[in-house]
Amino acid sequence: MRPPSFATLIAILCAGACQPRAQSSDSAVAEVRYGAPDASAVPPRLWVFGGGETGPFCLLLRDDGSGVFFSGFEANNPVHWTYDSSAHRLDLTLSHLSVDDYSVLKDNLSRRYFRALDSVSGTISYSLDPDAPAINLFNWILKPSEYLEEWELPSARKGCPPLATPGGA
Repeated sequence: MRPPSFATLIAILCAGACQPRAQSSDSAVAEVRYGAPDASAVPPRLWVFGGGETGPFCLLLRDDGSGVFFSGFEANNPVHWTYDSSAHRLDLTLSHLSVDDYSVLKDNLSRRYFRALDSVSGTISYSLDPDAPAINLFNWILKPSEYLEEWELPSARKGCPPLATPGGA
């Protein structure tokens, strides 16, 4: 029996990895499915702080580039967002930031809790780790709803209405 050629080996290796990918659905909360585009191509749409020193809250990123806070930081609604999938960069533009908000954000930037701050537009830029995404917002750590631990869900649902709806995490 003759050993396989280089082209045959490439074809074998590519067989699983080179399958066509299905288009993602247009749902309010993105989900990852077999055959869907790489999860890092779209940011998680529901970011949750499950509670602790303060009550739970969340941020829902909508398909149209807008977002809304629930049960915390609601004074900063509406939120606008963009995502650069090649750099894994999520930009959140917050409304109605106060002088104190900017002071906290500047401190957070100096501690490298996020990538950049545009104080003119109120835009915070995050570098997301595709394997463990998290964002630090005013010293509260929000993570995608699918990363919540089972024990965090009851508390998180109280402050995050999208979690309490069918189809939520």
